Order: sequence, then structure tokens, then C-alpha cells
Amino acid sequence: MKRWGVWAEEIFADIFSVVAMGPWAVWAVAEAEWSAPDRMAQRKAKYPAPVVRLALMARAADALGVDGKSALRGLPLKAIAAHNPHAEADMARVDDMVQFALGPMRGNLGALGKLCDFSAAAFGDGGEVQRWAGALYAQGATPALDRLHTARHLVSGALRMWAQIVEMEDAPARDAARLALAAKVRETLPKATRRGPGRRTCPAASFQSAVRRWASCF
Repeated sequence: MKRWGVWAEEIFADIFSVVAMGPWAVWAVAEAEWSAPDRMAQRKAKYPAPVVRLALMARAADALGVDGKSALRGLPLKAIAAHNPHAEADMARVDDMVQFALGPMRGNLGALGKLCDFSAAAFGDGGEVQRWAGALYAQGATPALDRLHTARHLVSGALRMWAQIVEMEDAPARDAARLALAAKVRETLPKATRRGPGRRTCPAASFQSAVRRWASCF
């Protein structure tokens, strides 16, 4: 458990990213961590092995009611973890860690998903993330820009559209679509991060202190 405590702040960041961006947080980290099995099964100083990190995020997405497994894009996590006995041992604790991470927090704050107003419907067919994906690719109207969750759903929508673009077989069309998407995101994201109704941020020191208290429970 001591090692999990060392990793706790980064685990919190990963779990929080899933609460903020649903399966697209898993998709993005899979993109970043995809490498040779031996490397993916190797523990890091501040993170568990990438294969364990992805298992934590995918299980968290599943627990929140969105499809974390599909976001892994076919990565065989158990087979990858088998390349390293430490990774296999850590994988055995994933379910317990996810249950803790998404469970009631200290200080009567409730569960993280509820605190962040997570909605699985936003990530489903016809949900706000899909609408953002279309809007960023000139395929629909732009959703409201002044909501507290707008920025996270916009970025999730961009990733959803990117996942479609990378599957294009025509290279020139793929490059043109990539550049168009990037330009639209650069244009729209600053508008989505302006303060709307409610509170978007807290002092950095207060947030860091809260994360450390959460991490001390590991």
C-alpha cells in the first residue's frame, strides 16, 4: 500500500480526468502510453505501470456508466501485465482502488462523480459530447458556451472527432480534416473557458491541500 500512496496524487488526476471527460480521457491516455508490452508493464516513480494506469481509468469509466473498455481500443491489458509480476500484482488491486476513488470522500464532500456533476448521458449518442464533435467539424450547431462543463465536453468532443479522423484512409483528406479540427478548437476553446454561472476554480493551494488529504487515505 505504501507504493500506492506515492502514486496517489497522479491516480487522483487520472480518475478526475475520467470524471471530467468520460471515456475520452481513457482514449487519450491510451494514445500517449501505447508502446511495447514490456515498457507498458513497468512501474514508474510517480505512476503505476501504464497498463495498470489504463486499467484504473477504464474501470472508473465503466463504474461511472460509460464504456471504458472500448476506449482502450483493443489493448489486451491482462496479457500486457503478464510481462511483469509487479504489474500483475498491481492489477489485482485495481477494483479496490477504483471503488475507493469513486466512493464517499472525507469532509462530507460526497462522491467525486456527484461533486463534479458527472452525467453519463453527455457521452452517449446524441449527448453534448457528440454535439460538440459535430460542431467542431462544421456538422451542427455549437452548444452553449457558458456552462461550467462546457470546456471539458468541448475537449471530449474534439477527441471523439479526432478518433474518427485518424481512421480516414485518404491521407490528404485526413490531414485537411486534422488541420480544420485543430483550427476550430483553437478558435472555440478560449470562449468556452470564460467564467459562466457558478464557481469554476478555487485557489491552487486549497486544491492541492484537498488532493493531498485524499491521497493520504491510500
